Amino acid sequence: CGLVEELVLAAPLVLPAGTGVVVQVSVGGADESARRALTVYSRADHAEASWVLHAQGTLAPAASQLGADLSAWPPAGAESVDITGVYQQLAERAYEYGPAFQGLRAVWRRGQD
Repeated sequence: CGLVEELVLAAPLVLPAGTGVVVQVSVGGADESARRALTVYSRADHAEASWVLHAQGTLAPAASQLGADLSAWPPAGAESVDITGVYQQLAERAYEYGPAFQGLRAVWRRGQD
């Protein structure tokens, strides 16, 4: 598996002071396109604690990106997208990203890409 192709963050992974956390990362078997399911769970370090899903996604082989040429950025023909207020718009759709996840600085679009 060469890259994380898709990743959905479901819940933060909190590491409380003075207590342990068990983390489970699971990578599934390859499908017909060599992609694998990925999940990340945790629970408090005692037997009766429930597992919490933190992230799930897809791992893909690195070869799937061989055609991408990123030496020139933005790519030819790409148009800048106005991202003013993007985090407020996302919050209105129930996607609330805290300061640690608000790193978007620029976006470009090329055709329907």
